[in-house]
Amino acid sequence: MPEVKRYNKIRFTLLTSLIVFYFFQMINCNANPVHRNGYVNNAYKVKFSDLNCDNKLDFIVSGHKGESILTFINNSNLSFEKKITGFNEYFKSKRVSPIFNFDIADINNDCFNDIVIGLGGWGYDQRLPDNNILNNDNTLTSSEYLNYWKGEIIIGINDKNGKFRINQNKSFLDTDSQPKDVKFIDFNCDGILEIVGIERGVPNTHKKIQNKLFPQLIYDEHLELFESYAGNRNKNLEIKLKNNIYSGLLHIKSIDNSPKGINILEIIPADAYYILPLDVKNRCTKKFAVAHFRQGVVSIINFSEKSDAPKIEVLRSPMKESEFNDVRTIDYNNDNKDDLVIADIKNNLLQFWKRTNYSVFDRLVFWKKNKSYTYDFSVEVGEKPTFMAIENNKKVFVTHWKSDFISIYDTQKNILKKINVNLGPYGIDINNINNDEYLDIVLANHLSDKLNLILSVNTENMRIMDIKSSTKLVNGKWEAQ
Repeated sequence: MPEVKRYNKIRFTLLTSLIVFYFFQMINCNANPVHRNGYVNNAYKVKFSDLNCDNKLDFIVSGHKGESILTFINNSNLSFEKKITGFNEYFKSKRVSPIFNFDIADINNDCFNDIVIGLGGWGYDQRLPDNNILNNDNTLTSSEYLNYWKGEIIIGINDKNGKFRINQNKSFLDTDSQPKDVKFIDFNCDGILEIVGIERGVPNTHKKIQNKLFPQLIYDEHLELFESYAGNRNKNLEIKLKNNIYSGLLHIKSIDNSPKGINILEIIPADAYYILPLDVKNRCTKKFAVAHFRQGVVSIINFSEKSDAPKIEVLRSPMKESEFNDVRTIDYNNDNKDDLVIADIKNNLLQFWKRTNYSVFDRLVFWKKNKSYTYDFSVEVGEKPTFMAIENNKKVFVTHWKSDFISIYDTQKNILKKINVNLGPYGIDINNINNDEYLDIVLANHLSDKLNLILSVNTENMRIMDIKSSTKLVNGKWEAQ
């Protein structure tokens, strides 16, 4: 009899363990379908580019996990060869996070496009700060701040085979915040490219940290502090902002990292998320728009003014609790001026801001707050509009990262269409990849192990291709699937 009880106890324990194991497996699979078969990708951003100088468009994809940069080389007839670039080993050795954003340009004039990458500073030994390292004002101590939020901006040189090699001499630590976005620009209009990067200034990896350290009140207080600084350039306010980890940063730096090169560091509102160069001619610009995610504002930063510091304007959302994920230029009202469209991910809107035309009298009245852009109207486009692409300065393509569709809003016809795609469309780029007369789209699907290539958009011949984007770890190295 005791043996039967013992047997039943063992059987019950094993059965309970199996049920618990199955339950947690089910939760993990449903939470992130990308990981079901051990494959990892979490595709984030995507760009069309001729990576091997053969006059055919390839594309490049960044992701948060696994091999963080993948290239897809166009072998004609819409056949693509997926290549592992090897960046992930460098990321692990530096203990920095995978990529938030990247940009592409030919920086050494060899016909092959190179890449600049912003690493967001999450860290592979990610952990929550302990209570004892908080200051009285709820900020992190400086040593913990440096160790926990370290980020980096690096450059990869195209090896002419669809891969990149990291040039150690052209790798630099930008600041101790999170480089959320980077772009190649020609700041001096001399044909030599520089890098502009933005730093978030506000850690938001974990909800626990957000709720404890960064309530909305702190965001509002920081924005008011910044607007006072932007208005009168008070030195005391500048010192206070620099010592405040809620401050965002804009950094413009020479590619060669030379001490004699450009090195501009400017305080901007916190939670800087996406930077858009404005009034660009051949990559030359001194003017930028920056979307600040949880602040619900866009800052316009203009270095072209004859001053030691740039003129900075803050465009506040008219909606309550907006979250701005992306900003682009568009001429929706046909006045041959670049207006703005902003993705408000919190309110499921596209906000349209028109370029303001001031009279001579308006500009002479110095006490008037002349803004470069004025809010015009909004369009509801569906859940969580994430990133955008603009066609012919009139039509907006929008991804929705928690859904299985993209939206297309025609500003001239006031028509909104949707196209069903794989789960989690995040990054988007548009171009004509097969040299016909129709537009094509490539999507980085964040919650699927397949990218979408949409050919001949909005025509009877439109078709959607699945391109497998997953990788797997084999003998300690990532391999394409």
